[in-house]
Amino acid sequence: MCILLNIHLSFISGKSVRFTFSKVTYSIKIINNLNSVQYEENLYLLPVNTDGCSLYAQESADRLVIFDKAQNQKSFLVERIDSISFKKIEGVVAADIKVLDITHEKFHFEVLRTPACKAFKLLVVPKVIANRLTNDDAMASYVDENTQQMYWNDFTNGELPAETFEKGSEYVAVTLGFDEIGTPCSVRRVGFTTLTPPLVGDPKVETKVDSIGYLGFRASFVPNKDVKGYAVLAGKKEDIKKQFEQFGPMMGFKNFGDMIKSWGINSDSAITVHTWETGYDPNTEYAIFVQSWDKADTYAPCDTIMVTTKKMGGPGKAEVKTSLGKYVKADWNGEQLPSQFIKYEPNDQVSVWRQMVAIDSLYQKDPEGYQNEVRQDPPMPMTNWFLYGGQVFETDYQINPSTKFVVITAAKNSESEWGDVKVDTYETAASVMNEDNQAPKKISSVTIPGSRTSATSMPFFTPGRAPMLNTNKVGAPILKQK
Repeated sequence: MCILLNIHLSFISGKSVRFTFSKVTYSIKIINNLNSVQYEENLYLLPVNTDGCSLYAQESADRLVIFDKAQNQKSFLVERIDSISFKKIEGVVAADIKVLDITHEKFHFEVLRTPACKAFKLLVVPKVIANRLTNDDAMASYVDENTQQMYWNDFTNGELPAETFEKGSEYVAVTLGFDEIGTPCSVRRVGFTTLTPPLVGDPKVETKVDSIGYLGFRASFVPNKDVKGYAVLAGKKEDIKKQFEQFGPMMGFKNFGDMIKSWGINSDSAITVHTWETGYDPNTEYAIFVQSWDKADTYAPCDTIMVTTKKMGGPGKAEVKTSLGKYVKADWNGEQLPSQFIKYEPNDQVSVWRQMVAIDSLYQKDPEGYQNEVRQDPPMPMTNWFLYGGQVFETDYQINPSTKFVVITAAKNSESEWGDVKVDTYETAASVMNEDNQAPKKISSVTIPGSRTSATSMPFFTPGRAPMLNTNKVGAPILKQK
């Protein structure tokens, strides 16, 4: 059963158009910025009540723009619009798909249209892309944009060539159904994994962890004769796996081995020794991923070697003592300005710690925000996020005379537990120090128990060559009936 409503619009300058229909009411608005030479118009089509239907056309608007739920838009010149139709089509419009058989040479699928489905599109995409398109509206738009091939018949044994796709990788086959008037409707998905060819020989890499320190580690790698090449990458195990899900679609990675090979240290030598010593924290577990491939460039299973850096500090309460040093003029980008030295002394329980200095008047506007900023893990991989316990640290800050300021510190112990946030309030002297003037003074000190959950840090991909953006290739080969 179909319900067809034709609305014939007359867009005449100075005139508005209105209509009503049955018990369903819709409102269409065309809005523009009349004060701008270059302007954008938006169309809104939505039910407004149950008594009638209204159409509003603002004068001077000359574009009709429709936005779908995936935020795609389609625009029309108003002068070219003849009518707008509302139509109801009964039944689900979809092409159901299932995997029949996967071989090294061919993939076989069954695709059956529902009664209301007149045609469908088919796209095969890497699983990492499909995982980002969980919303059916977004997936429907993605399929519609990435293939023009339309199928008007069912396939009881549809066939796709395997050479189009990466070996040993996960994919998702997606269909998009179209109704009798060419409307893209429902999507259907089915996942599958391509086969991995038999390895040539038995490629293996022997890995030995040579040393482990507080802030890094060193390992050596010895490949056997069946290894053509290999790559090594170190970081937090779960975080690196998350990075594959996040960056795989962006960088064209079809499988985990692609990412290790792209981001890791690549080698084809008989022995490689590498030291990871930047961006790593004490008392933290890391994984060394070792990905090798055979003479035919087929990946062997990826090896994972776990390494935990040495503990620093102790299990007790970690905190940092602060004190003021000299107040003198110092060079700041070629200008002599008042410079306040501050000394930081971590206690023997501190593993890592952070600090911040802020003018008191600014701090008082958002004290919780400042405290939370100090007491958190890095939101992404970055160096110099933490300072490390076991050493006194002193540096200077450009602060004007007679200025009240705060020094905020927070530290973790050897068990990776945050201590409380400590806020020390000071005031600089009336002038820079000499024999005749006063020294800076401490105003107060307060400790605030922390409650913020630390942000999950992303892995630090050291070493490895810088990621290079690759064009995503989506699979839209021609489906044939066997």
